[in-house]
Amino acid sequence: MGMGRLGSVLVVVAGVLLGCGGGGGGDDRSGDRATVEISMSSGARAVAGRELVFAASGSTASGSPVTFEWNFGDGAPMATGGLVQHTFSDQGHYTVTVTLRSQSGATAVARRDLDIVLNTAPSDIVIEWPSQTIPAHAAVHFVGRAIDADGDPITYRWNFGDGQTATGRALIHAFPAAGSYNVVLTADDGHGGVSQTAVPVSVVSAAMPLPVPEAKTWAKHTTGFSGALYASAWPTPTTGYVGGESGTLLRSEDGGATWVPRPVGATDVTVRALHFFDADNGLAATSGGHHVVYHDNGYTVYSDWGRLLKTSDGGRTWVNLDAGYTGPGASDFHFIDRLNGWAVGANGFIAKTSDGGLTWTYQRSGTKQHLRNVQFIDALRGWAMSEKDTVLRTVDGGATWTATVLPFELDYLDGMSFSDDRHGWVAGHRIFMSIQFLFRTTDGGVTWQRMPGPPDGAIHDDGPSAALGDIVATGPNSLYILDLSGDLYATTDAGASWNLKATTNAANGYAITDLTIDTARTAHAIHYIGGQVFSVSLD
Repeated sequence: MGMGRLGSVLVVVAGVLLGCGGGGGGDDRSGDRATVEISMSSGARAVAGRELVFAASGSTASGSPVTFEWNFGDGAPMATGGLVQHTFSDQGHYTVTVTLRSQSGATAVARRDLDIVLNTAPSDIVIEWPSQTIPAHAAVHFVGRAIDADGDPITYRWNFGDGQTATGRALIHAFPAAGSYNVVLTADDGHGGVSQTAVPVSVVSAAMPLPVPEAKTWAKHTTGFSGALYASAWPTPTTGYVGGESGTLLRSEDGGATWVPRPVGATDVTVRALHFFDADNGLAATSGGHHVVYHDNGYTVYSDWGRLLKTSDGGRTWVNLDAGYTGPGASDFHFIDRLNGWAVGANGFIAKTSDGGLTWTYQRSGTKQHLRNVQFIDALRGWAMSEKDTVLRTVDGGATWTATVLPFELDYLDGMSFSDDRHGWVAGHRIFMSIQFLFRTTDGGVTWQRMPGPPDGAIHDDGPSAALGDIVATGPNSLYILDLSGDLYATTDAGASWNLKATTNAANGYAITDLTIDTARTAHAIHYIGGQVFSVSLD
């Protein structure tokens, strides 16, 4: 081994005595005193086959010139010099020794122990793509992911099974014809560590029409309010409520055709969630610009100020429930009857009431993510959805919550809906790739499988986000998906096929949200940046 270019940062361990692995004193029989230290470009663990850099520094009390001799403990020839390079071929435990020799005759020895391990190939390799069935010639986003335990950069190589190959972690590919393709991803760490995974991709004819039979046009209603709407509730087919910024709350008694104000009593708050038990009795959750301190089973959390209000006369008057609720602004709440309900909000906030909202008990969620949605099937079984990638579930009324992280990396979750204690759906999206994700559970949220949504291109994606407006499950295999442009799709076979049920026939931007289906099978939604309300019969 000889001198070479220093290609790594050296880790220096100084001041360690002889025999302790770093530096040592020397033989002073010559009347001179010598010391030496070892530095190297790795810690106490390195990978076989990688070039390592070793440096020695030392001196004598007299300042006599010194030389360095290296023994790497693997049978390789001795190396000389203050800076050397060496590669260990085999795994094992080695002791690296450097000896300082001076012209005065003084010597010093330092040792470093080093464990050499074999290279580890990349693991946990997965392929993400937007749909299990895609049309020919469509631009499809593929993303590869893998983990390298040695910290090596990973090269991703793709074989799409159609004669085309590519390199890169994230890319776009179009299949030339209908058929079944086996997409293979190879992850290479550059040091002989290679892993592969593959997924079958079904490509259908590009001539397949988008699902448009029986499509209706949403009826659009003006509310007289031009600000942002965030929440709605339809306790009966004719009676509905919408709420939004500036403390706005409006009521309709004719299915949305006309609206009258029912303000909550403050203009510096935003109505975030609504729940009505019947046409006149309900709750509203607001958030404001203040902050509140609340305690979550030992945690002190600072959050947006929230207030719950209750009405028993259709919103003509509102009673503040401040005495029993001091949490953050609730993003959602759900009641299984007039007494028992749950609220969720920022910083993993969950609270339960057993007296119709008069008092609340905080529950430990186990997460500090913002919780967007909550739903209970009965007094014991329920779910809460975070803003990003997690679904919480409980089987004891919220006394304990268990988190499941969805199997794909997401930027945002858009909606959650369960039809019974086993069957549920979650929708989300990734902004960077403009991809929608749809997940389904058949075991109450213990596991989730990604499911095909409407065919690629059906969901409008002409804005800065691929977000969905909302979802509503109406049966074990039945789901409605609302995209933000107002297109409403339905499946009755767990996503195997989709029908376009309603459209606005207009470019409304990314604004139509909060899908509700009333007891007469009329769907309602709100245009959150325009103060408009939409409705359409699903029969």
